[in-house]
Amino acid sequence: MRQELVITVVLLTGILGAHQSHAQTGSGNWYKGDLHAHSTYSDGDSPVAEVIASAEALGLDFFALTDHDIFMDGNPSHFFDPDYHSEKMVLLYGVEWTTRSGHANIWSSMPFSYQALWQANREEDAQAAISAAHSEGALFSINHPSAFLCCPWEYQVYDDIDTIEVWNSMFVLPNFSRLTVRHFWEDLLKSGRRIPGVGGSDTHHIQDWQSVLFGHGNPTTWVYADELTAEALVAGIKAGHVSISYDPSAVRLDFSADTDGDGEDETMMGDAIVHESGQEISFTVKAVGPTDNEGTPRGKVLELNESLVGDLEEGVIVSEDLFNLLIIHSNENGADNYGVVVFKNGKFFKVGLLLNGARTFTFMDTPETLTPTYYRVELFGMTHVNPLHLPFYGMEVALTNPIYINFPQQ
Repeated sequence: MRQELVITVVLLTGILGAHQSHAQTGSGNWYKGDLHAHSTYSDGDSPVAEVIASAEALGLDFFALTDHDIFMDGNPSHFFDPDYHSEKMVLLYGVEWTTRSGHANIWSSMPFSYQALWQANREEDAQAAISAAHSEGALFSINHPSAFLCCPWEYQVYDDIDTIEVWNSMFVLPNFSRLTVRHFWEDLLKSGRRIPGVGGSDTHHIQDWQSVLFGHGNPTTWVYADELTAEALVAGIKAGHVSISYDPSAVRLDFSADTDGDGEDETMMGDAIVHESGQEISFTVKAVGPTDNEGTPRGKVLELNESLVGDLEEGVIVSEDLFNLLIIHSNENGADNYGVVVFKNGKFFKVGLLLNGARTFTFMDTPETLTPTYYRVELFGMTHVNPLHLPFYGMEVALTNPIYINFPQQ
């Protein structure tokens, strides 16, 4: 009953806004894929050809097979399997660096030598593994750092780690991605680290009972790249031009900013800018659907007032429960409703409600001069999965990488 009253207060005290959309800057495009999967070369249940076919059937633009190195004695022979090719997807070359103290994905645009990485595995030396990956032109990404039953990250988070898998499999369980996003990753960002977050389904099974819960593209990693090539995708990941959604058919988030006041967004998630003037910055959040629609003309955008945002921050209101009531609230267009949560330096900052098919939320802020500040966004809503799976997925629909203001140079 109390939560129903909260929703009523939210709708009555919300600020109805004329939220205009800004065009995505740059000449590239968003591409969707899966960066973490396994085959019978390690502990997957299906051969390479069937794994590739499964990913292709989802309409993914790119894919990485990341079999565990310990199953191959440090020899990534899956690179050279004749079935590891696709006419429909760009394939990256990956291996999961697998030790007792943590796992990491290594990705490259081409096959690479694994000798030094395997030596670092035998010595359980993560810093040596990072250096070895970089010497091969590959990226090093921490996997499922908050996993409970197996393989949380227990090494130091070294400065030259390229990315973190902040969303592994389903958001709530089994690998506690919620904890990774809200604590492990957030703590690093608050400390002044610029480290991109990526997703990965970690799919092992596409045939047995586990395939009912786990599958390729859950979640889906979206990369903004100049072109659909392995080299451009790796560069986009490295730059943090990455957004994550729970499924390839779900809405994803665009997050951009007009930092120079010219009315056009020139800054996107992953970008870091120096902002000395103290002038207000305009931010745009878009929930982009599979057909790239801009939302319905009859949609409404409401913004929670500061006191209610404060209640969310203090845990007086639980965000998932709040938006669960919002989602089941009927609307005239039959479209999904969403809750947009903007985090500033790790705290709830803005909360917008996208009702009746609305898909764009804008806000303004003036960062403190030369003070490191970052903004990132999460989208809550109904995940269209089997109702029995909802406790595993939760209400998390999508999330973005941060936009960084006045962060230390890297």
